[in-house]
Amino acid sequence: MKRPRPPSPAPTPPSKKARFDTPSEATTEIAFPPSPPKSDAAGPEESAFRFRDLSAELRVEVLKYLIPTGLTISFDARGEDKNGIVWRTIARTKEPANAHDTGRLRTFYPKFATALFLVDKQMLSEARGLLFSKNTFRFHVDGLAHHPTSLKSPEIFGAFGRPDRFHLLREIKDLEIDVNASTTGHWVTKRHRERLEYFVDMLREHAGDENQQSLLTNLTIRFDARRKNRSVYATSRGQPYTYGTEVSTKSQYMYGLESLAALRGIEKVVVEGLPPWYSRSLERCITGQGGDISPVNYPLEIKKRKITSPSGYNRYEMNAVTTRKWTQPFLNWHEFATRNGIELPSRNVIEQHF
Repeated sequence: MKRPRPPSPAPTPPSKKARFDTPSEATTEIAFPPSPPKSDAAGPEESAFRFRDLSAELRVEVLKYLIPTGLTISFDARGEDKNGIVWRTIARTKEPANAHDTGRLRTFYPKFATALFLVDKQMLSEARGLLFSKNTFRFHVDGLAHHPTSLKSPEIFGAFGRPDRFHLLREIKDLEIDVNASTTGHWVTKRHRERLEYFVDMLREHAGDENQQSLLTNLTIRFDARRKNRSVYATSRGQPYTYGTEVSTKSQYMYGLESLAALRGIEKVVVEGLPPWYSRSLERCITGQGGDISPVNYPLEIKKRKITSPSGYNRYEMNAVTTRKWTQPFLNWHEFATRNGIELPSRNVIEQHF
């Protein structure tokens, strides 16, 4: 008796059925063209393009497509984290973008190829040189208290206010310093003096390197005596601001900027927002064209000071105190302006400060 055959498997659907022809069943022959012989020397279309083979001028023109130029760059504090203040970079175009613009400058947040700074030292030098020479950097110096360091506050440098970034200040070619009164009182002038002196010290410290001198050639100084009011969107650092009325006359706070007189040898200096005679004096002093400026010798007077010990015992001591008021200058700008032929205001105005 024959053994029954097992049932055949279910047929595979056409969409899932796969069959390969054997060599004897093949009906189509595919012919591939022979590969060309490989030559040892690659043709011009196959060789790699070497960016370094270009001249320095052409490399700079190529880098301009990757690094923004022609901008005024400033920094805005947007809170703090574990590493300190978080700075946001704000860039504004120096000129209208095209003929259809109304003249209002555009503000935007630039993004560019920062990976260029990590290629090698040569690329770092070329890219960084383009960034610092073709843009204007603006720093803000206000009269408000800063924490934890107030008088010599690194916040005036924005994102450059770190020990590992101070040396980059010598790369800046075009610099703007905006000085704002922000509030009232003698502390405004004292903070301006100390912070601008600290600014000058850092510029001179890193520009005095024997291997690399400062490249600063253009300096613009603006003074604004208006109070800055915090807007509803302002952060704890006070940005952004809306401007209100002037806190007082400019003559009360203008001598807080005389710390900038320690700068020397800058080709082009522009001072705005101050009385014309004082602006011209500062410009000539910083450019080094007006000669040295002498300090003012204010007379001293003896004052009795009361000192209370921890035990409650009171004693008095006599101290010599200067008669200079906080609105008066340390330097004799009247003599400097007269020596350089700068027209002075009325004598009554000058006698209020000297």
